[in-house]
Amino acid sequence: MAGHQERRRVRRARLLRTPSGMGSSAVLLLAAACASVPPRVQSPPVPDGPAALVGRVLTAEGDEPVAGARVETRDGPPRSATTGPDGSFRLDDLAPGAAEFRILSAAHATADARVRLAPGGETRHDFFVLPGTTLEGRVLLLGGTPVPGAVVEEVDGLKSAITGPDGSFLLRGLGGEPFEDTLLTVRLPGGQPLAESVDIPPGFARIRRDLVFQEPWTVAGRILYADRPVAGARVTTRGEWLEHSRILPGATTGEDGAFVLQDSLWTGATDVFAWKEGLGVAVARKVFNHPGRVVPVDLRLPGTRAVPGRATGPRGRAAGGARVVASWYLEPPSPYFPCPDVRAVADAEGRFVLALQPGTWRIEVRAAGLLARTVDGFEVPEAGEPPPLEVLLEEGATVAGRVVDDEGRPVADAAVGDARTGPDGRFVLHGLPPAGEFLDVVRTGFVGPISVVVAPGTDEPDIVLERASAVSGTVLLPDGRTPARTFRVWVWPDGGDRGVDRRYPNSWGRHEGHLPGSYVRGSFSGEDGRFEVEGLLPSVVALEAESGDLRSPLLRGVVLEPGRTVAGLRFVLGSSPRIAGSLRTPEGEPVRDEMVELTTPERYEGSDGRSAGPPFRWVWTDSEGRFEFRCIGEGPHVLTGYSPYMRFYRWSRFVEVPSSGEVRADIVVPTGGHLAFVAVDPDGNPIGRARLEFLDGEGKPSPLEYIDGEGFQSLPVLRTMEDGEAGLVGQVRAGPCRARASADGFLDEEVLFEVREGEETALRVVLRPR
Repeated sequence: MAGHQERRRVRRARLLRTPSGMGSSAVLLLAAACASVPPRVQSPPVPDGPAALVGRVLTAEGDEPVAGARVETRDGPPRSATTGPDGSFRLDDLAPGAAEFRILSAAHATADARVRLAPGGETRHDFFVLPGTTLEGRVLLLGGTPVPGAVVEEVDGLKSAITGPDGSFLLRGLGGEPFEDTLLTVRLPGGQPLAESVDIPPGFARIRRDLVFQEPWTVAGRILYADRPVAGARVTTRGEWLEHSRILPGATTGEDGAFVLQDSLWTGATDVFAWKEGLGVAVARKVFNHPGRVVPVDLRLPGTRAVPGRATGPRGRAAGGARVVASWYLEPPSPYFPCPDVRAVADAEGRFVLALQPGTWRIEVRAAGLLARTVDGFEVPEAGEPPPLEVLLEEGATVAGRVVDDEGRPVADAAVGDARTGPDGRFVLHGLPPAGEFLDVVRTGFVGPISVVVAPGTDEPDIVLERASAVSGTVLLPDGRTPARTFRVWVWPDGGDRGVDRRYPNSWGRHEGHLPGSYVRGSFSGEDGRFEVEGLLPSVVALEAESGDLRSPLLRGVVLEPGRTVAGLRFVLGSSPRIAGSLRTPEGEPVRDEMVELTTPERYEGSDGRSAGPPFRWVWTDSEGRFEFRCIGEGPHVLTGYSPYMRFYRWSRFVEVPSSGEVRADIVVPTGGHLAFVAVDPDGNPIGRARLEFLDGEGKPSPLEYIDGEGFQSLPVLRTMEDGEAGLVGQVRAGPCRARASADGFLDEEVLFEVREGEETALRVVLRPR
């Protein structure tokens, strides 16, 4: 889900709290007594310097050491260590204070945890890991052919398997990131790695999922420059129609300039790119691929020309250290253009040299304290000397301001763009454009980061930051006494009068604070079951805890006040119900690799209609059409299933879930086909604005039926795009079809084809010129 694929870090703060059990009057009396008695013993100096973390990684259920696990930092400078045979590790040179760590193990679920590190010394902390989900399945080609010898691995590289003779594989210890897909890479024998997302449901289970790819096709050729082979050139493709998301494949040429690329794509067109530093970029556009075949492609690099330039500021002074970035125009533009920009840094006299190939370029120049300038349409000629590039940078505006909290007090050490505030909360920025600029403002202990428009012309305006809130407490196992060793605490928006959005006026504009991604997750691993989630937006929230297959009741209506901690929260984990079912066609055939959603509207409806939790969860059906939802809450739920190629039309059913046990729920959905139409000339070049008119048995116009959210619709004509890209239509009623393909300047061609249930029909028609 896109809303959870982009994660934001929660800013943390150390908050001062009144000691438990002491009223305000007792605190004042104690402070007065301490002030009247001079101290007799001088306190030792507070240690300073980097911190170290030592400990062990153990299993949460049996205290068994986990050897070969990797403990790594999640924020700050990257640091990592691998556990020894006794599960021990040591991390040095860490920043003091609250820190996040990730624990990766080949046979256990990935765990995240927070530890507060003491400055200038060692902090001991043991991490605990839980068994993950086991994924079994097969790697297959379309049609069911197994692929032996394929490598299947999780992106962290610790969990991997090689498929057997029947294409089967087994991966243990998956999961650890609820509401997010687990990304696997699959490398077919002799091919490039392909990416496949697999949904791992909350809790720990054994699930089955086959990974199906179209038969690979191959691009092979040579990269040349001045008719000589180029060694070390990079070559890659960009697929137009993808059966699965994938990693962009690439190859490096050998001494003979040869390369081989293998990929798994739908039949269609792709661009092939080749480049090498100093020799430029070459592109083969609209290379049509054919599964199981080798497509020859040779590319000639154009070479580059040395383009001298100079960056100067006002009154002709050199803009030393200016950063120059040149981007090549590709006509027509290509999405996912993989070739790198050309970069340079000006010397003390502002001079630089760019190695650019013939063509049109966009060049951006930036220097400290000066306005950035972009030169569009800079032409490098095929022959002759390229013109020198003279870039004059204007003086930018200088703006001073102040950062304060929501009570008007100065906030020191806040980051405002590249500047930082002093003890009085003031900052100075140089080189701003006249219209102002969006800048992020960040300070630990306050809601953020926030974005404000900082513009000249305002006399030292204030930027207002809101003090963040926090929650703390303990999580216990079902006996109500034993602390949980590894768990997550979720903080959900719960609506209410305060809402989840807080707005403060600023002289330069407005900013909003919000709970990132509609939720905040705190992950903890230790022996005491304690947690503290910091950096929260003051609001009304709901909270719950989970550990493996255990889940706590939802705690609603917790009010978070600015700068305060809601302490003493207590969660007792318990068993949770699950839903199991299947997705099938009316004929009883399983619908594999399709998404099933679980919506829980009543449980997550706030007092003002806002969400108090995830609007839905989702899983994918396995090769038998089965699905399962684990670790869910009791109450009413809605299950929604999707049919292949009928994604805009959904079939749902209502399910009442008790407090424990399993609920069986099956969904029956109709199926359909998918049609892709491409027209090409006898040389294989795509034809833009080609038409496919659908006919009946007598050759008369008869629109094609397809389905959308409104029901069945009629499509008289399907057209290719202006650049020859395929015309596509989904949710098509299966069966034989008759159609007439035509295009301006070409002879008509009548074709017969069949749209099959649950498949894509790729129709490629060759039209002859008139």
